Amino acid sequence: ANGGGRRSGWSTITGPQAKNPFEELEFPPAPVKAWSCTKQFKGHLLSVANVAMHPTKPILVTASDDKTWKMWHLPAGDLIMCGEGHKDWVA
Repeated sequence: ANGGGRRSGWSTITGPQAKNPFEELEFPPAPVKAWSCTKQFKGHLLSVANVAMHPTKPILVTASDDKTWKMWHLPAGDLIMCGEGHKDWVA
């Protein structure tokens, strides 16, 4: 039934989806006009499409049109890890 009797290693989990407890929260916009660029991190080949900060740790994550994401440690900008191999852009 599954092409030779071997299991694929994937299983399907069914049941109700858990509600995201943060889905209803709204945050005021950040005062970006008061920000200034003090450091550049080099690593993506194309433009950065999204940036996210960890709420409690000095970690920044970037997603790029080059189909990669990268996790950086602040303030030095050391690369912690990255993901490659996406078939399309990463948001």
